[in-house]
Amino acid sequence: MFRSFPLLFILLFLTGQLCAQQQPAYKNITVKEDPQIEQYYKKAAAANAIPATTAAQSTKGFRVQIYNGNDRTKASEAKMKFIKKHPGIRSYIVFNNPQYRVRVGDFTTREDAETFREKLQNDFQPTMVIPDLINVSGKTHK
Repeated sequence: MFRSFPLLFILLFLTGQLCAQQQPAYKNITVKEDPQIEQYYKKAAAANAIPATTAAQSTKGFRVQIYNGNDRTKASEAKMKFIKKHPGIRSYIVFNNPQYRVRVGDFTTREDAETFREKLQNDFQPTMVIPDLINVSGKTHK
């Protein structure tokens, strides 16, 4: 047993060397690209670019939730009803499985959101103030 151990070790060492990766025969690969591909990428990037002046930045704030339910149609109706009465204030439909929520406004303080919530109570039931990430740029209600 002990005599065959060095022979076994040498065989394992040699087979390990035989399975090692070979160096490739080539060093450089040249890819020829159609010039139209570069133009396509530039055109697509320009179309998808958001100018820095219009990009919305988000921060912690508050929104007023005016609808919470599992009916997408009712959520859309609540949003449209809000937009008709308050066209200058942003509204959002948030889907958190299985609930649709309609949230409105981008308020930096809870007090501003509570004041606006009180104005909405006659048109929407129930309403509540929700902490959320709000959009800083664009129209906000104060």
